[in-house]
Amino acid sequence: MIAMSHLRLGFLFILLLVGLSTCGSEHSCTLIDCLDGLNIQLDGKFEMGETYQVDISVITTTPEVVPIMRCSLSRPTENSWDLRCNSAFPHSEFGNRIQVRTTEEKKVKVAVSSNAMTLGEQVFDVAYTSKEINGPGCGVCTSALIDVTVP
Repeated sequence: MIAMSHLRLGFLFILLLVGLSTCGSEHSCTLIDCLDGLNIQLDGKFEMGETYQVDISVITTTPEVVPIMRCSLSRPTENSWDLRCNSAFPHSEFGNRIQVRTTEEKKVKVAVSSNAMTLGEQVFDVAYTSKEINGPGCGVCTSALIDVTVP
């Protein structure tokens, strides 16, 4: 009796998972994670043991430079990153990538410094693209990627 109940629960769980991954009766959706928003990739010669400051600002149409985020970046080892950001904007940090969950910003300035010395500063015209990355009818992902390279 108990074995039959577990079997039914398992079967119902599988049906639930299949139902969650389908978008309609005609096709299925993949489960690719959507990194909606502005994604900022930090590349370049970041030395191990050194701490870097990353300042992200929006350039408005007036043009006014409005700071939106300040981050601290270091490389404890050659294969690891320690990235911590403060902002009123919802965001996430992934290794050496910052995801700002907005699709509103059109022009962004990123400045990188270390020991109060500016190492690089770049201005980007942000171009967002919208795709149904999980299949037709499975939701639209709108994102942009900018690559900040520090010499």
